[in-house]
Amino acid sequence: MTNKSPEAYLAKLIIAWDRATDGANTFYNQLIAEMKSADELIAKGSLAGVGKNAANQSYKGYGPGGDTQEEIRGMWSSLVALYDQVKAKITAEFIASADFDNAVPAGFDFDAPVYPILKQIFTSQAAGATVTLPDIGDLRVPLNYSATVTTA
Repeated sequence: MTNKSPEAYLAKLIIAWDRATDGANTFYNQLIAEMKSADELIAKGSLAGVGKNAANQSYKGYGPGGDTQEEIRGMWSSLVALYDQVKAKITAEFIASADFDNAVPAGFDFDAPVYPILKQIFTSQAAGATVTLPDIGDLRVPLNYSATVTTA
């Protein structure tokens, strides 16, 4: 992860959550979309100046005090990696559980447990706590979870 504050990560996390469309597992896709968008910005550079009638433009890197494009891209990349780590832990718990036939239930929405876990991590870090990925050994499917999957 980059050396950015937990508050900066939390802000990015909330932005992606708010931008994700309704539906199962759309949060991960939004994190990927945000990371790709940052990559596209890096490829273009940043505007440094505009000449008369906007006919002449030049580009340069970011100045001191602000996040660089690489830092922003690194933050999105770190959030994607953390999502993958939490998802892998959840998947391992399902596979280890005879209660779920040693498999992730069809159509399981990983967004529902992953987002609050990541939000808790960065909120706790912002408050000064040392936080690691939580132990989810007692994972249970939420009471309102339905294994029925509907497709449009």
